[in-house]
Amino acid sequence: MKKHNQAFTLIELLVVVLIIGILAAVAVPQYQKAVEKARLTEGLANISLMQKQLDLYVLENGYATNNTSHIQNMDTTVDLPLSEEEGWLKGKYFTYSAALEPTGPCIEVYRYSQSNRHLYTLYTYHVPAQSAWTKDCYTHNTDLGTYICQTLSSQGWNYIDDDY
Repeated sequence: MKKHNQAFTLIELLVVVLIIGILAAVAVPQYQKAVEKARLTEGLANISLMQKQLDLYVLENGYATNNTSHIQNMDTTVDLPLSEEEGWLKGKYFTYSAALEPTGPCIEVYRYSQSNRHLYTLYTYHVPAQSAWTKDCYTHNTDLGTYICQTLSSQGWNYIDDDY
């Protein structure tokens, strides 16, 4: 009786490595999108909080007449869970700017990659004559920005496939 060799052949190992590579190529981008979508909830929560603060400030003090007042300089009733750095509010994943302009309140939220590349920008503003905040999402011509802006378009955000 002949003894069978129990080892794998080189071709069998290459096929397994190829299959794992294909699965990783499909799974990693989907994982990154899911992670970014989860991070987006932090940004949207802070935007909502800033909108409420600006609305309360306007109710108490009225609109600015000719100069801009940034949210850091306002006496707001709710504290933001953000640190201030060079005039910007910084969260773990987003950089925020909120101000009361003569034309109405506005909020800008920037999402950068680890290499400091713009991924997308969320911009929302409230014109005094309108009842709701206008919300724009700029993709900065990135795949992740496009995915996020398309996701937000189903929630009433304007999808803008361009740099801001």
